[in-house]
Amino acid sequence: MAKETIQNILTGASVILAALIATVLGYYGNLRVKRFEIEVQSRKEEANQRLRFYLPLLRFCDALDRRIGHILTKIDTDWLSKTYLEKIHKKEGFACNPDEKGYFISSSTYIFACFFGWSEAIKRGIASTSQVSESGRLSRWLSRAKRRFLNKLGIADERGAFLFDPDISVVSKLFQYEELFSDYMVSKTLKEPRDASKLHKQFQYSIGELMIERDGQENYRCKSFREFFNAYVEDKGFRYWFVPLENLLSDLSDFEKGKDIETQVQMKNDIRPLRLLAIRYWCRVLMKNMGRELNIQTRPPDEVLYGISASLTKTIKSVEIDKLESYLLGVRIHHE
Repeated sequence: MAKETIQNILTGASVILAALIATVLGYYGNLRVKRFEIEVQSRKEEANQRLRFYLPLLRFCDALDRRIGHILTKIDTDWLSKTYLEKIHKKEGFACNPDEKGYFISSSTYIFACFFGWSEAIKRGIASTSQVSESGRLSRWLSRAKRRFLNKLGIADERGAFLFDPDISVVSKLFQYEELFSDYMVSKTLKEPRDASKLHKQFQYSIGELMIERDGQENYRCKSFREFFNAYVEDKGFRYWFVPLENLLSDLSDFEKGKDIETQVQMKNDIRPLRLLAIRYWCRVLMKNMGRELNIQTRPPDEVLYGISASLTKTIKSVEIDKLESYLLGVRIHHE
């Protein structure tokens, strides 16, 4: 009798245990499915967010690429003469008469500024949404346990910090990378040439902040040319932040006609065209990588380097983000 009782108890216990195991496994399975659905949805939202921000940046990168190409083929003209900017500052010339010269230099400034604007929008918009949603106490506990485990192994959690897009970083840094042409200048015996490498990152950030505006709760937009130009003419405080950018373009004119770009640079002792050439090349690299992600075909980067010397080509193509100043877009702070 005792033996049968024990068997009955064990049988009942095994049934209960099996039911408990099935319940736990079912709960865990449902939790994993739910987490997977959350992660899939988060990735879709992130992809849509990237599309909303990267598509306008790609459009303005294309405009920037074309404008730099136009500038470099027309630097024998006077379109970028500083006198046109000075008249605009005084609300004269193009500022009061659209038939006067001045559109080219002001619109060029605008196109460059839009690049900083959309870079700032990406920093604000994508960094704040590029994280996988987590819900439930168990899910959060598992996430914290995972981070502790990875930290003990010396492995960084890839979601712990959002690095600035490396291609955007390279283009941005070229506006302030003074040492870029040091070796080239020595080889060409250029002595203290004119350059414009003072558009430091805080100026870039400030220009970006001035150029973007909220468009709804989550989206951003860049100022239109009309909005930009009105603020530029009327507000000295607004115009102040664009002075380093103006220095890249002002008087980039009256170069020797009919000469290749390196000869023009040497004759004028002005390497700003080479800085623009480097920016244009890496802008195309940026477009190529963005285009691949968005399934959009873009023009090849090497195309802009045709006809220049091997030493200059090497100087421009050898730029690496690791050699430039790196920085974080934003950091997620985890509360344990």
